[in-house]
Amino acid sequence: MKITFIDTVLKLSKSNLRKALTPNGKFITTRGIFRSRTKDLIFLKELMEAGMFKAVIDRRYPLEQMVEAHRYVDTGYKKGNVVITI
Repeated sequence: MKITFIDTVLKLSKSNLRKALTPNGKFITTRGIFRSRTKDLIFLKELMEAGMFKAVIDRRYPLEQMVEAHRYVDTGYKKGNVVITI
């Protein structure tokens, strides 16, 4: 099984994740997204198109509850993404 980590909040340490990656596993980060690594973005796009990438959504908040959403994220208990709906 190929294990891939995608870091979009810049909290994961690549050196710590190497132990968890399989030999063909990938580590993708949005770090330096403006100097994007084209191959990483293409790989992420292909994963999503193939249905192999599943975004985990913990909670959804309307824009009017942005403050509450941030408070929830700051608790450290979220188990996925927190989505703000507009």
